[in-house]
Amino acid sequence: MLLAPAATVAAETVAFSAGTSLGGKLEVTVDGAETRVRVRDSAAAVRDVALVRGARPVALLQADLQGDGKPEKLVVLEEPGSGGYRRRLLLSDDGATTLWESPAQPGAEASAAADGRSFLLSRVLEGERPEGDLPLETRLVWAQGRAVERQSTPLAPQNGWQCLTAGLRELTVGSSRSAVDFLTRAVDSAEGSSEPLGASARHHLSRALLADKQAARAKAMLTGLARRFPESPFAAEAKRTLELFDRTFEDRYQPLVLIVRAEVASSGSRWRDAEEAAQELLSRHGRSGLADRAHNVLAQVHLARGNTRAAVKEYQTIVLYFPQSELRAQANEALTRLELQNP
Repeated sequence: MLLAPAATVAAETVAFSAGTSLGGKLEVTVDGAETRVRVRDSAAAVRDVALVRGARPVALLQADLQGDGKPEKLVVLEEPGSGGYRRRLLLSDDGATTLWESPAQPGAEASAAADGRSFLLSRVLEGERPEGDLPLETRLVWAQGRAVERQSTPLAPQNGWQCLTAGLRELTVGSSRSAVDFLTRAVDSAEGSSEPLGASARHHLSRALLADKQAARAKAMLTGLARRFPESPFAAEAKRTLELFDRTFEDRYQPLVLIVRAEVASSGSRWRDAEEAAQELLSRHGRSGLADRAHNVLAQVHLARGNTRAAVKEYQTIVLYFPQSELRAQANEALTRLELQNP
């Protein structure tokens, strides 16, 4: 369990550069491996929100999640996970928490759902530019799909990164054909440019192509990514996906197309589309090696709809029937959290 009752510790206040003004009300302090989150009101009274062990703060955000004109203060914390993933914890100033895992590589997108609410945290670039800056785009998306927060810093090269950002946005909302167009332009503009843009654009273009049922082009894009950028974090994922192409060849790659469509829809809070794609995969291609990912998508769908019991069943399926799955540890953590929230 990550959260524990706050205790008195000698801590140092952490400075952030996420670009959001929090009015000095949400304070985050770090002492060794412990991160404390607390709220200080206008009367200088302090209220502890949480004491988190093993996670480090990476961003401060402010968003009106309730739509009541009163923005909530949020902090994102991060710790290393397993299998190249990072655990991310979203804390709000009212004590609500959301925990999820996401790929740690550049361009990673992470989604989480809790109590019928959904968040999408997208970092366009996690590596450094030659200037030493950390370009960062952050989006927080409500369950109904309304963007309540979007921040971005100028990214170089402007045209390439703008196309990448636009392509990710189109992919998230379900416009796969438009996403392919934008991401193809990003790949073209990355020729002779930096590795982060070239590798990231090819990775996301391959997913957009799969979502658009262009499996042959997606396979060619992944093959080129693995060959041209062997040191990129995206290369390892490209090789794993190419293995899935070999396994799903007899099914004309349909299982791979379905799981990508399900995951992309889930990340954009398009729960009906996500559910339909995941269920079709399980009913028609249950032995494709992608069933664990389909069950994980269904768990997110059920959580977003407030159906905790159904979500627990999906996570239990992953734990019991897929012992080698990379999602097993995440499913175990989700079960523990849900059991504590619903004793």
